[in-house]
Amino acid sequence: MSNIEIKEETKQAGKQGKKKSKKVSTKESKKQVNSKQSTKQPVKLISDYFTRAKRIPFKVLVQQEEKKIKHHLIGKTDPKGFKIIESQEKGKGVVCVNKISKGSFVCEYSGDLIKISEAKTREQEYEKEKFGCYMYFFDWNNRRYCVDATKPTERIGRLINHSRKSPNLKTKVFPIDDVPHLIFITLRDIEPGEELLYDYGERNKDAIAAHPWLVSS
Repeated sequence: MSNIEIKEETKQAGKQGKKKSKKVSTKESKKQVNSKQSTKQPVKLISDYFTRAKRIPFKVLVQQEEKKIKHHLIGKTDPKGFKIIESQEKGKGVVCVNKISKGSFVCEYSGDLIKISEAKTREQEYEKEKFGCYMYFFDWNNRRYCVDATKPTERIGRLINHSRKSPNLKTKVFPIDDVPHLIFITLRDIEPGEELLYDYGERNKDAIAAHPWLVSS
């Protein structure tokens, strides 16, 4: 073999060797890139670090509130978070300890549910014995009812005072098994330390003359 042929073979071998080395280096570089991509962490948004509050449907909230009311009415209990106070002007009253939202259940006006005929008889007896009368008359399903809460109990509803000018509660009939119950609902948000007040609804002239605070408060 001549020197020229040896040189040409050497050149061809060198070219093939270079081509092979280039292929190997390309594969290795691809592997390195793939390995870097596999270890790279996904980009997180700021919102990913905060838990989103779930909205409770209004229907579910109403059902929860009704369940709470039934629990207290059937169990003859009052919710916690209220305190009984006493003043020279009004006597005993009730204030809230925690904030209460508008439209919330407060307590029941608890007492004896009686007929009107029985209520009139009791009124006469209370007048003779000079007892303070805690009777609430109301209409429901085309009938007249009375809740007599004159007898002292541990329930707070009978101690809630009157305000014609600035009440923060209203009464509402809540029936259970066709039996009406009187409950108190907030007219607005009530802050801690505020006294609970509702309008007694007394419009009789003689009663107002005997108790001017029915109009002035």
